[in-house]
Formats: sequence, structure tokens, C-alpha cells
Amino acid sequence: MDLRIKHLPSDVNEWTVTRAIAQVLHADDFAHRSDDSERLVNFKVKLNPSQQGGVRNDGTGILTLPQANLALKFLAWVRDSPIKIDKKKIIFYKSNIKPWQGVSQTLQKTPYINPDIEEERQRRLYGLQEALRVDAVQFGVFYRPEYPIHADDPLKTRAFSIEWELTQSIGWLRFEYDHKLIRIQVCLISNPIEHPLNELIAVAAWRRNDRKNWIHCCNPLQQHIENWSRI
Repeated sequence: MDLRIKHLPSDVNEWTVTRAIAQVLHADDFAHRSDDSERLVNFKVKLNPSQQGGVRNDGTGILTLPQANLALKFLAWVRDSPIKIDKKKIIFYKSNIKPWQGVSQTLQKTPYINPDIEEERQRRLYGLQEALRVDAVQFGVFYRPEYPIHADDPLKTRAFSIEWELTQSIGWLRFEYDHKLIRIQVCLISNPIEHPLNELIAVAAWRRNDRKNWIHCCNPLQQHIENWSRI
């Protein structure tokens, strides 16, 4: 069931409103959970963007709850104990439009995710959304051209042997955080019609301590990849 929201501060985001609503829906006095392991109620908050643009909202939004009886109980609760954000009392009331059935079913089946976690995920996705220009794609192996002569001699720096290289192309590198992928899209300059945009999964599976799947890039790109691997 959908509930309309109004009188929201224009500078708050969905995560702030979600945290405020969760304090009611997940409170012991409201939920009456018999066991601490019982799943928390899942719900969805959507704020309407401001017509002036930017990241602000227009003071309104929609709260979707998985069940109608839960929504009516919530309305009665906030009528007596209103939710306040930045000292502003938030108003909730029933919507005349029913939510899409798939949304309600999804809320019933999926667990509630802490908004702090989801907000941090969105922050990282926003930081990784910009594509980087690729001048060359190289595949090869690292090797040691020289080995120590004496046991106490330090190891020399490894070199990179290029086994395959693509330079006559236009390419872009993007990070796919959710799948831990680095995706490179390239298009050959010589004949872009016969060689349309192709995709190379540069790193098939990236883990913090697993560097077996690696692509050698020029120094600026390699620095970006090193930074991304630490996220």
C-alpha cells in the first residue's frame, strides 16, 4: 500500500527519511516481534525531485509498505506520535493509486537493508560512474629478466611481456562495482563499421587478495585500477 508524504525538508534524501521511518516500523512497541531473529519489515521510500533541479526534493514523496493493514497501523501511530525531521512534522496520508503488485511482493520477500549500507553503495557507484579513456589494451605476462646471483641479493623488479596489443582503437574503461568488474569497450578506428563496439572483461573477478586476473594498462589507468581495488 502506498502512503503519500508531504512537508519534507527539501534538503533531505531518501536515506534520511528511511532512517526516520525505520525508527517507528522497527521499534519494539510498534513491531511486537516475538524473536530478535525475526525479519524486520521492509519498505520503500521515494522522494519527488525538485522542479528547480539539483539533488533537492519538492517536499513530497511516497512510502510503500508490503501490506495494507501495516500501512493503516503506521498511519494511526504517526497521527499520535508524528515523525519529525529537522524539527518539521512529516505528514503521511493514503494514496488513491495502488502500488504495482510486483513492488509489494518484492518487499514481502526481500529483507530490509540498512540505509547506511545502501547509501554508501550509491556513493561508491556515483564515484565510479565516470568512464576513462583507453589508448591501448595489452595482454601479457610478468616475468623477471634477471635473478639474484647471491642468496642475499634483492629480487629485481619484474618486467611485462606484451603478448597481444590493440592500439588502433577508441576505448573506454568503466568500473562495475556491484559485479566487481572492470569493463573495457573498444571500437577499431580503421573500420568502425565492420568492427563495431566490442567489450572485453578486463578483470573477470576482482578480490582484495586475488590478482591473478589482471590487465596491464598505461600508468594513469593502472593507478585508477589500484585505487578502485582498495574500495
